[in-house]
Amino acid sequence: MKRGIVFLALSAGLVGCALAQTALLKLSSGPFTKQVIKNSAVIVWYTTEKSSSTVLWGKSESYGMKTEGSFASTHKVTLTNLSGGTTYHYRVVSKNEAEEVRSEDQSFTTPAADLSVRAANFPASLTVGANYVVRVSTYLGAQPLDKPYFINIYRAAWSAEGVLLKQDVLVGSLKVWPHNPNSYRTVDVPINIPVLKTGHRGLQEAFARRNVFTVKAEADEPEENVSNNQLTREVPVTH
Repeated sequence: MKRGIVFLALSAGLVGCALAQTALLKLSSGPFTKQVIKNSAVIVWYTTEKSSSTVLWGKSESYGMKTEGSFASTHKVTLTNLSGGTTYHYRVVSKNEAEEVRSEDQSFTTPAADLSVRAANFPASLTVGANYVVRVSTYLGAQPLDKPYFINIYRAAWSAEGVLLKQDVLVGSLKVWPHNPNSYRTVDVPINIPVLKTGHRGLQEAFARRNVFTVKAEADEPEENVSNNQLTREVPVTH
């Protein structure tokens, strides 16, 4: 009889531990930087449950600054009063009454020149192995450029469970020659959608369910830090 009581008690304890370890609040996607310009940046991330939106940020991993957003499952926080040509570190924090989730340290660099990606027109859907053209518009502010820059387009993909399969896959690139300050430049960037592969998991394309494409205006010579401005678009990919 005592053995039965001990067994039941242990079973109940194990079930309780298992339930306690099942976290409902998780990062389902992100964080990402969007609309990075000379003096501001937007941080976006998604969680599985509604929760607070906090970004810890600064010029090192010690942060020192904190910006709050709304209570939601889709989080969007704007960082302001940034300096041009500066690298910032950030970490997102979301919590509800019972749980808290934190991202790893991330970083971005504000542009020294005010070069921004203003629009990117993708097809409604894309197919693996096919070629397309994406029309991209950039805007150069008052500070002139004397060297060309690149418009680069990258792909990131997640599984149906929200697992990141691959990121920063370059699918298209175009060299753009300098244009006048305070002016737009619209170009057609050719892209090709390669099959996703990873070294330790093999072919991942069949598991990709969510695809986000990031359009960046980047310097010909990265140390010049002309711009890290970017724009993201979620586009379905078939295979």
